Amino acid sequence: MNSGNTGRQLAAFLRLQLVNLYGWNVYRNLKDPKEKRKKFWLGVAYAFVLVVLMCYVGTMSFGYVTIGLAGLLPAYLILLASLVILLFSVFKAGDILFQKNSYDILASLPVKKSILVVSRFVRLYAENVLLAVVVMLPAMVVFGVFAKPSWSFYVIGIVVTVFLPLIPITISVFVGAMIAAISSRAKYKNLVSAVLSVALVIGVMVGGIQMSMSTEEINLEELKHILNVALDLINRIYPPAIWLGNAMLTGNFAVCFGCVCGGLLVLGIVIGLVSRNYTWICDGIFRTSAKHAYQMERLERNHLSGALFRREWKRYVSSSVYVTNTIVSPIMGMLFAISMLFVTPGQLEAAAAEIYAQTGLMLQMRNMLPMALAAVFCILPITAVSISMEGRQWWIIKTLPIRTKDLLDSKHLMNLCVIGPFYLLSVILVSIGQKVSFMEFIWILLLPMTAILFTCVFGQTVNLKLAVFDWENEAAIVKQSASSFVGGMVPFFVMIAATFGVMMIPAQAANIAMLTLCLAFGIAAFLLHRRNCKVNLLDIG
Repeated sequence: MNSGNTGRQLAAFLRLQLVNLYGWNVYRNLKDPKEKRKKFWLGVAYAFVLVVLMCYVGTMSFGYVTIGLAGLLPAYLILLASLVILLFSVFKAGDILFQKNSYDILASLPVKKSILVVSRFVRLYAENVLLAVVVMLPAMVVFGVFAKPSWSFYVIGIVVTVFLPLIPITISVFVGAMIAAISSRAKYKNLVSAVLSVALVIGVMVGGIQMSMSTEEINLEELKHILNVALDLINRIYPPAIWLGNAMLTGNFAVCFGCVCGGLLVLGIVIGLVSRNYTWICDGIFRTSAKHAYQMERLERNHLSGALFRREWKRYVSSSVYVTNTIVSPIMGMLFAISMLFVTPGQLEAAAAEIYAQTGLMLQMRNMLPMALAAVFCILPITAVSISMEGRQWWIIKTLPIRTKDLLDSKHLMNLCVIGPFYLLSVILVSIGQKVSFMEFIWILLLPMTAILFTCVFGQTVNLKLAVFDWENEAAIVKQSASSFVGGMVPFFVMIAATFGVMMIPAQAANIAMLTLCLAFGIAAFLLHRRNCKVNLLDIG
């Protein structure tokens, strides 16, 4: 195969991978004006979120410059951007790189495996470079306005931003391949993959908490020591962040060039290894085995609701991407509850007094407990994507003689069974740690429960409106779909707003406020569920 033919094939596969980046090709070719408007306003919502994130990064950068930590800013933001890209990539890199749906077709084509691998790496890069821009660009602007660096800062900053996703993507592919390789050897490979992925999520969260606790131990009055301690902390976590940050500050093009070349070299080695063993890896991941030892046993009959629930549960545990991304919320709730065991009621009152001294706002920190617990448990409910996860098998559901209510109730029940144990244990831990009164325990128990019910129903309402069944990989639905964004984040922002509102209410009115919120969430959940049950499944998809 000559180089010209290889180049044309690579260009064709790159175009195939990038043609629908961020859903642009679907939007461009939509004929239905209603669907096109829906996609347009969804794009506006995504753009708004990106602007908010950029404003947040800019504000944080301004704070660092103001308190004299400008020298820490480049390294810290490089580390932050790398971690964000790693977390966004690690659970979808495997699905994108080793696409099961297209493997049988592509494996039979006279195409080098390196072309497939490179084109999919480029897709991963293109999806994540936007995150690097969102984090780095506002910080560079703020730093440039207030610190007045030389022109080399901007040149190296642009180079760093462009090449920043390379190392996190390489790590994500390596970790994803390791998880797939380990789980493929197990009897229940999907369950093992989900457990390993969840273990990785817990490790990242616990590491972040430990890092935050270690930085809180720094004596803020000794400002001159903060920079050295923070830089040493970052250097232990991710040395390239220090190297590139120093290169931006000092204008050291040699270090920048060395880091970029090193990243490209590591990427090239990984691409070479994956390309060389691509068929072997895919065979290991997708291979299934069967034992021909079937014996006829007594047939059992289950109630319709039980059968639908078992179907939902098997579908859930069969996907590591599905489990990993929807279990984050319960895990965060548990970590919050555990942290409340180490925070005394007196420390909460001291924090409220400090906020009052600085801002004049008298916040009721005890009112925060049920609301914060509700907010954490309301991030990305399973129901926000459970209908879309039916995929191309949705036509089977539509042909079954079942009511819409039966199907929706089974998805609700599965969502509650996943969250339930985490929620109950979190309520117990928070109540013990904060030594709550009887009424406070009632609200810690009831308010998150009604909020979770509302979130489940709201997520399902959104998914019924924004269902997508022609997806290529599960990560596109769970992590990047409109339904996961709207159904998963809107309840969280509602809970955050309600949390601040409740914290500003006087203590004597707290019970009335909590009761009002419980009734509001309960009534909203009831009305939305009744409306959803009237939807005709034949009209969906």
